[in-house]
Amino acid sequence: MTYLIIALTAIVSYLIGSVNFSILLSKMLSGKDIRESGSGNAGATNMLRTYGKKMGVITLLLDVLKGIVVILLSRLVKNIAGTDEIYPVISYIAGVCVILGHNFPLYFGFKGGKGVATSLGVVLMLDWKVGLIVAVVAIAVMAVTRYVSLGSILGGAMYIVIEIVKMIVTKNVDAIQLVCVVIIGGLLIARHHANIKRLLSGTENKLGAKKWRSKMKIAVIGSGGWGTAIAILLSSRGHNVYLWSWIQEETDRLKKDRENKEFLPGVKFPDTIYCSHDMAKCTDGAELIITAAPSPATRTTAKQLSPHVKEGQKIVNISKGLEEGTLLRLSQVYKEEIPQADISVMSGPSHAEEVSRGLPTTNVVASEHIRYG
Repeated sequence: MTYLIIALTAIVSYLIGSVNFSILLSKMLSGKDIRESGSGNAGATNMLRTYGKKMGVITLLLDVLKGIVVILLSRLVKNIAGTDEIYPVISYIAGVCVILGHNFPLYFGFKGGKGVATSLGVVLMLDWKVGLIVAVVAIAVMAVTRYVSLGSILGGAMYIVIEIVKMIVTKNVDAIQLVCVVIIGGLLIARHHANIKRLLSGTENKLGAKKWRSKMKIAVIGSGGWGTAIAILLSSRGHNVYLWSWIQEETDRLKKDRENKEFLPGVKFPDTIYCSHDMAKCTDGAELIITAAPSPATRTTAKQLSPHVKEGQKIVNISKGLEEGTLLRLSQVYKEEIPQADISVMSGPSHAEEVSRGLPTTNVVASEHIRYG
């Protein structure tokens, strides 16, 4: 009977955690999934950056509330069961399950957030003193460094250390509780693996950092070496970048590997780049379209792109070469096929790998639409 109660509580906790408020709120506000904007993460920080402070705070509080609710649920189960023996174990298991639900939600294709706020709610309810210490240190780190990810990572590590020390000091070591503690703190760290790489490389975005210009939605058409490199560079500047691939299989590989193994091996790109084979989704609402299709595919790509381009749309071509047969410059091909667009060209003695790694380089930009004075 005890195992059945624990199992049912775990399932209910997971289902509660699977209710992702950032996804629901973003769809209510704009009809768009928050995972298609900003960092691509379904959490409070991305809501803050995409929809402002009010929605960021609301999402944060609702996510914390999920953690609180499941621990209260476990206490209710304890009262119904009529024994204190089940409470510590069932509470920790419920806490792990609600976090797993948030990170891997059943209702949203198992692609959720990083579980920071929900973990905070769980930890505060399990032991408010430990939770308060972890929260204060994490917030202090965020305030000083402006890195939300760093505060979250250190918070996860500190939680594990404090709980283990507490168990040793009180001589009350429970194997299941210990495993749950490691999972809770470990998930916080593991879910920030991409942030850790950016922190080490110095490319992590700071909270409230001013961008060199306002954030734009930018569509990069073509996922070869140049397309991937420019997508990485623009994403590091805080823009919402959509990278279009010619075939669905290539899109699937990029999503899985987060690396263009064929053209840019060894260069990982962040999860803030949204990869898609859907031309309409990539270009809808894009303030800038960058074309990076190879010269043999330029005209075909231009014809496919044209129906999605509005009058006066800014397009920058970064591919090199001439069209075989006509010897037209690629910008001329785009101008023929997409006459409603403002076509510009960017070129230079640059290597895609240099650009993707943020190394200094030189480029030349040319356009018939540049205005002087």
